[in-house]
Amino acid sequence: MIYHKEDDLIIRSMSYTDIEAFAQGSASQSWNKPAEQSFC
Repeated sequence: MIYHKEDDLIIRSMSYTDIEAFAQGSASQSWNKPAEQSFC
């Protein structure tokens, strides 16, 4: 589901395909959020 969409911004529900990118983004900021904990 898309909640908001602009030229360079889309706000939507997370899906299982987002898990790895979310975990990598967290790791790049020194956050301990492995993929196994990213989607409950």
